[in-house]
Formats: sequence, structure tokens, C-alpha cells
Amino acid sequence: MASDDFDDLPTQPTTDLEQHTEGGVTLAERPSSRFFEHWFVRKYLVFVMIGLAALLATTAVLLRTGDGGPAIADVIEELVPAPNDEVLSQNPVGIDLIAGYTARLQINGVDIPESQLRRIDALNQVSFQPDQGQVIESLRADVNCVTAFYWPIALGEEAGSPFTWCFNAS
Repeated sequence: MASDDFDDLPTQPTTDLEQHTEGGVTLAERPSSRFFEHWFVRKYLVFVMIGLAALLATTAVLLRTGDGGPAIADVIEELVPAPNDEVLSQNPVGIDLIAGYTARLQINGVDIPESQLRRIDALNQVSFQPDQGQVIESLRADVNCVTAFYWPIALGEEAGSPFTWCFNAS
């Protein structure tokens, strides 16, 4: 570099700069507002940012219901039959919920009457057994879909949410 390269630079620091001398060389430096040059920030900022991103992603996954209520996985303990299972046409159909919840069932668009539901209140289980004389005598061959309308017992059915799953019967 030739000394001519620096001829256009101002010889005096601007008003927001301070002038320092180190080893006979004059340096222009901003006053102590260099947050990102602090040793701690330079060394750990990347790790802090990655940690915050991971925390935000985890929070988003845990709050996936969006309505402030519990996530489906937190309310439903078991689906019978499990989604995509292959079962016989007389297989029982039901849902097992956490304590404090109950449900009603709809199979292939047909509401199951309360009198045909089997409830085990102590276990929060609701099921239906297809059979002669029932609203559904057997599950149809091929795909069957169940919608469980579940709700907190304390709030009533008006606070319910639907959950649908499908399985195959033969």
C-alpha cells in the first residue's frame, strides 16, 4: 500500500470517536458502546442464540393445539383399534382418556346412541361393540373411521373437541 491510499481519510476523528495512542500510533475508536466486541459476547452469543431457538421450537411443539387446552396426546391415552390397524368386523371400537374426560363416538358418520356405549368411568374408557341389534351390526370391510368427541367432565360436552382416526376391517 502506498501512503497515497490514505490521503483521502480525515486526519481528525469525528465527533463520536475518541482518539487513543498505543505504542506511538494514534487510533480512532468508538466510545465503550462496542457490545459485540466484549469477550463474553463474542465467545458465548452463538450458544445462547442456539439455546433460545431450541427453547422456542420446543415450546411451539408443546403448544400445538393452539387453543390453550391440552394437546391431543395429553388427553387421549389409547385408541382402539389403533390408527391404520387391520381388525375383524366385530372388533370393539373405543377410546381411553385421561382422568376427568369423557367422550361419545361416531363410526363412519353414524352417532352411537348412549345406550349402546360401554362406559368404564373409573378408567375414563368409552367403547362400542358392533353386534346384531346395534346401530352398527358389523364394521364395513375396508376403511372405517371413528370420530370421538371428547371433553372435560367438569366443563360439559359444549367444551368438546373431535378427534378422528381410521383403520381397516375385514
